[in-house]
Amino acid sequence: MKNFQKWRTISLILIFVISMSAVPQHIRSQEILPETTTAPIIDGNVTTIEWVNSLNFSSIVAGKNASVFVTSLNDNLYIGFNTTTDRFILVNNTLPDTAENTNDTNGLWNDRGVDYNNATHDWFMLQIDNNLDRESIGTESSPDDAIIIDQYDNSSYDGYLNGNSTHPTNQDLANNGTNDGNAVRLNYTLDDQEYFSYEFQKPLNQLDTNGSDFLFDQSKVLQFRFTIWSNQTANATIDQGSSSEWFSMRINETGTGFALKDAINTTLSITLSVDEAGKYNALTTILEHYQFSVNARSISEFGSDSLNIVIFGSGSNQTQSRMKELAALLSLGGTALIFASADSTGQSNLILDELNVEFLPNQVLTLDDDGNKTSKLVITEFNSDLPFIEGNTSITNEQVNALTWSTAGFNISSANNLTAQRYFLSQEYRLYDLFELPPMTVYDANNDGNISDGETNFGLSVGFAVDLLKGGRIVVLPSSSMLENDNIIQADNIDWLLRLIPWNNRIVNTLQIHSTKLNRHVVEVGDSIKFTNNVTDEFGNSLGNINVDVQIVLVGNTIISATPKQIGTSSIYEAEITVDRNGHLNIESFAFALGYGFIQGQILSIISERQVGSFNDLSDLSLIMSIIFLATIGLIVITLKKASAMAE
Repeated sequence: MKNFQKWRTISLILIFVISMSAVPQHIRSQEILPETTTAPIIDGNVTTIEWVNSLNFSSIVAGKNASVFVTSLNDNLYIGFNTTTDRFILVNNTLPDTAENTNDTNGLWNDRGVDYNNATHDWFMLQIDNNLDRESIGTESSPDDAIIIDQYDNSSYDGYLNGNSTHPTNQDLANNGTNDGNAVRLNYTLDDQEYFSYEFQKPLNQLDTNGSDFLFDQSKVLQFRFTIWSNQTANATIDQGSSSEWFSMRINETGTGFALKDAINTTLSITLSVDEAGKYNALTTILEHYQFSVNARSISEFGSDSLNIVIFGSGSNQTQSRMKELAALLSLGGTALIFASADSTGQSNLILDELNVEFLPNQVLTLDDDGNKTSKLVITEFNSDLPFIEGNTSITNEQVNALTWSTAGFNISSANNLTAQRYFLSQEYRLYDLFELPPMTVYDANNDGNISDGETNFGLSVGFAVDLLKGGRIVVLPSSSMLENDNIIQADNIDWLLRLIPWNNRIVNTLQIHSTKLNRHVVEVGDSIKFTNNVTDEFGNSLGNINVDVQIVLVGNTIISATPKQIGTSSIYEAEITVDRNGHLNIESFAFALGYGFIQGQILSIISERQVGSFNDLSDLSLIMSIIFLATIGLIVITLKKASAMAE
């Protein structure tokens, strides 16, 4: 084995194909939703005293300075807003005051007049982004929550935006939901300037699925914005109003655990295809709010100082030469989180082939509790050798109980053999599965959505990890759908990702070698030396099931190997090695544990000399003198014979 220098830590590698122009807008990061002791009074009067325990933002809305206040108490969210205005239409005289709306079928607009929705006046909306995708009108698959205030009579209703560009706002009650939000506006004049202010109250976690109410505990991040319609009808489109920027903050559940390496401000280099950038807006928002530094890179470079998450989407245009660059970076100790794709198997397979893994681009199916087939994979069991799933970390204390996403698979049956020696770019590695799949999980080979005869889960994996001898780590998943806006907030996907990234980057759950010792550094050929290693986890705790390897190396070639044994249950590993070569030799040691990866110990040098004779007594000298005397007599005899022959 070659003499490997100690690898240096390289942060996470995110490989998407993106141009710098596709970088999502900056999100205020590291903001925590505060809690107050006294709830603000929802009367529209935004006073400093009642919002003293709040998170404050300054913004520009409709060309005017605005102030935003956010706080919470007893599972309720409170938001305040005030700004100046050039126009305020409180009463629209075209509205009949008493006419009954005979076309009204749901009882929502009684006594407001048949022309109510067509009359122009001012509206104000709080929009809460349910899946953090920053879609201005929500989407059909994930409508955005909203509270809309009508300036005409200062009423409000709980609503949602479902992606309909013509009629963007809908009422919860009209969809058999509940009206569980509250909002009040207040208008006043001060120093000849017209002001208007609003106060909102809404449950943080309201189980009103018909009304598409948001769940703060699910998304972990609250993201919202405001839209003002001045002199518009109730059916005005979003682009007819003036919207603020997005404001965002996260739940206060920062972990109390710690790591020896700094996980906070870890750089994540993101590159993705321009036409797919919007799919991962939620991912970017979440990572920034958990204090990861998210940067974009051009397609001509990988981040040697950051974690590269590689997403092969339908727009991926990575070349074979680029994949070779990535492989070279990984072989030098880099770390990567790779998402393969059926649309770019030729690119992702360059690395998979090196690992002796077969990519299965079709869907993976499983049976639910009712025996129904589904392509929405649910994972509740994880590899017990991977400690990052449990315990507290410096990022989050939230535990992971289940994951869900639509995915393809891998066949790792030929690679997942822990007893075999395998090499990635001439470097030894270990490959292991991330998950334990449910028993009735199979690979849908014909991709027809059914579990057919002959379709089994033999060798099937939906995610695996690779530890490289030089300290690098690769995590490979068969689909990026887990990261997409609608999926990342499902089940415990966010919590798993927040645990996976530091582990993938070898920040948590690592090995350390405190000392490497020899009992002697100068020996003779045939002598034995005693080797000692002190191997623990990053906190100095002794671990079982650590594989320690020690080798004597001459000019880069291994000439002697040994496997040190653990002394009891301690962290000490010892081996006795007989030196059978002379010269200047190096002793190298490596340790490996599943879930902790490789680490190299201190390289030690020894000098080995061949044995030579010694003069211990007179008998040794007499023997040598006798040999010299006999040799001299023999030489004289030979000389005399030659002289006699010449005389004749």
